[in-house]
Amino acid sequence: MPVQVQVQVPGEPVLKKELSRPRQPLPLETRPVIGIARGIVMTLGGCTHEEAFQVLMDVSRHTNIELREIAQRLVESVDGPPPSGPLRTALRNALERLAPPPPGTGGTAL
Repeated sequence: MPVQVQVQVPGEPVLKKELSRPRQPLPLETRPVIGIARGIVMTLGGCTHEEAFQVLMDVSRHTNIELREIAQRLVESVDGPPPSGPLRTALRNALERLAPPPPGTGGTAL
């Protein structure tokens, strides 16, 4: 028959209380920059979470700039100057590739 031993861990009641409290959302400054940039792209492009990440990856590939740097520049452009011309162009092109072609422009019909 196994013996059960209970061990009292110092601070355990405090830890349990802390873990049971509802979490407040993290301030914008502490969220990962890529997640914030993804939200910006979702708003600009009216796309899903996954599509927004694909847009950021596409921009990174076409500009040869690391994804985190793309995200940082995009986030900084919210309250500062817009991204550089090549980055802005790559972002516009990636969003255009994401959007379905307008009706009557030769896009494939389902």
